[in-house]
Amino acid sequence: MLKIASVQGCSPIAQGSLASVATAPVQGGVGQAMARGCTPLSELFRGGHILELSGRQAGKLSAVVRLITRAQEEGEPVAWVTLREEASFYPPDFATAGVDLAALVVVRLSASAGSHGVVRAAEVLLRSGAFGLVVIDFVAGVPRGELSWQARLSGLLRRHDARAVLITSSTREEPSLGPLVSLRVEPSCQEGPGKRVVRSQQLLKSKLGSPVSVSPDTRSLPAGAWKR
Repeated sequence: MLKIASVQGCSPIAQGSLASVATAPVQGGVGQAMARGCTPLSELFRGGHILELSGRQAGKLSAVVRLITRAQEEGEPVAWVTLREEASFYPPDFATAGVDLAALVVVRLSASAGSHGVVRAAEVLLRSGAFGLVVIDFVAGVPRGELSWQARLSGLLRRHDARAVLITSSTREEPSLGPLVSLRVEPSCQEGPGKRVVRSQQLLKSKLGSPVSVSPDTRSLPAGAWKR
């Protein structure tokens, strides 16, 4: 099922300006005015599912920050898997944004491991049953060829009631990574008044069984935690 929803699809701010969104009261990182008619991504994205954050606009790191902080608030161990040579985020900025770096496991692989190596490392982490959320950063490209890795990943997520975030640079015109991706969201960020960051989130794919809209998110973030 294809469903595209963004800030414009969420009442009561459908006719509001960027300034009105940025100054909405914030509770848990989501404006109370935004919550009506929409669902926060952290509420939609539950155990056993794969979320693909795609697109080439700034905003994917901001979305991941929110998911990580929410998982840590719930006491879930979180891991981030990526290639060593590709710096996808600046840890001090993530700490400023509220991420507990001491509780975040970061696995960096050599470039020779490739995207399939990143997936295999994520599988090892999930197989342990110790992680509630694993972020797989395909900063150097997504796995090509067979999709058996998605079946293995999905099976491990269901077995341990865990979640996986796949960060890609695919455009909305390109298909999702595969049929086992439950949610596909394209975030985008703009800097609003008072240096607050307004992130809209377009839902490109949902297998949740009913139409949903993802609420926007407004918060103060350092540039290194949202400009990607």
